[in-house]
Amino acid sequence: MLERLATWHRALPRAQVEYALRIIERGKTRETQATLTDARAFASPESSFADSRAVSLYTALLRGEGKDAMTSRGIDVAITAFYHLDRRVVVILGAAPMQTGRSQVWFDRDTGAPVRILLAPSAGATQDDSTDLSVGAHDHPGTEGRFPGTLRLHLGEVAIHADFRRLVPVR
Repeated sequence: MLERLATWHRALPRAQVEYALRIIERGKTRETQATLTDARAFASPESSFADSRAVSLYTALLRGEGKDAMTSRGIDVAITAFYHLDRRVVVILGAAPMQTGRSQVWFDRDTGAPVRILLAPSAGATQDDSTDLSVGAHDHPGTEGRFPGTLRLHLGEVAIHADFRRLVPVR
């Protein structure tokens, strides 16, 4: 699986991808934006999104840091499982399906793209420190199938929805 991930990340074009962010916290909603840069990093005025542990791991995977990025965040890459997600087979590294007490990364079996990152709370932290990032809609027409059309991040009681706005090629 890690070999397929390496192939997937190298196939990504040079581009800047813009997303509209909707942050829902304690029943209140605010909106802002985020940009996925060619350096494979998110920039956003909403630091809880760009600096979250799950988004940080996602961008590390985009940069091709694979195994090192996962093991440094407590994911046991020796544990492998298969599961179905949205009619697709996914490979899970780090835990059995839906074993929420363990950090894990889900990859699309066919493309190698990461589709979900679940990070258990840090040692000594509360359950609110857990993060769940779902990445989807790679079939969104504007993303050319290479970037996610949506990202859904749950940080304890905060939910952040990122929806694709536009792709800007970089030369």
